[in-house]
Amino acid sequence: MNARTTSRRRAAFLLACTVGLTGVLTACGTSTPDATVTPAVQLADSSESGTTPPTGASAASSTTAPTQPSGTTSAGLLASIMVAPEDAASTALATVASSRVLGIDLDREQGALVWDVDVVTSDDKREVIVDAKTGTVLANRVDDDDSDDSADVAEDRRLLDAATVDHAAALQMAVAEVPQGRVVDLDLDEDDGSVEWDIEVIAPDHAKHELTINALTGAVTKHETD
Repeated sequence: MNARTTSRRRAAFLLACTVGLTGVLTACGTSTPDATVTPAVQLADSSESGTTPPTGASAASSTTAPTQPSGTTSAGLLASIMVAPEDAASTALATVASSRVLGIDLDREQGALVWDVDVVTSDDKREVIVDAKTGTVLANRVDDDDSDDSADVAEDRRLLDAATVDHAAALQMAVAEVPQGRVVDLDLDEDDGSVEWDIEVIAPDHAKHELTINALTGAVTKHETD
């Protein structure tokens, strides 16, 4: 992904990603309305079971302190990601023939937690949206950012041609660098003439690790923790 596109997308994504996994997924618009139980529903359930609904102070306490919806904690959100980024990438490559992966980002699409996989062909650049829970392809579309600019697509292909470390190897290296971490963002870019993979990994303690891996040598040239 060229520096212009990467800067624009990463700036929007990283603005809300200030604290661990919660920040990352808040940036994706986390919402779990199906898990929310309203007081009215709780009362209806209790009446059907033959239990007398609480009254007075007991009723007030039961309705003003609802249980936190399941899946809204960092651990719950992490567990809801059933499709690994490398599997989402494989799905995208199978969807777009003769393509190569340029980037993988965790995102939201129509209320679903998804992997946004950027792939490049000889003709254009496409976004393949893969549901992070089911692996279903939700969209396969031309990337609106720069696919209409043949020079930008040519630049993306040049970076991919130069990289001897592909996306799959970069993902493995990132997890080796942050044991048991979960990759939520990966992009191929060039900085001062060096082709590199910029990667974000969420550790088990929900700390965010920002890595840079040289795409020619595989060396980790940056490792910062937020």
